Amino acid sequence: VPPLEIVPEKSRMLDCACQTYFKDIASAAGALQ
Repeated sequence: VPPLEIVPEKSRMLDCACQTYFKDIASAAGALQ
């Protein structure tokens, strides 16, 4: 079992990746319009 500190770090990295991903999609969609 990994230490508890590692889990929030991973989920925070995932949150950042998702936010960047959706931001890219949003700006791409905005460019298409």
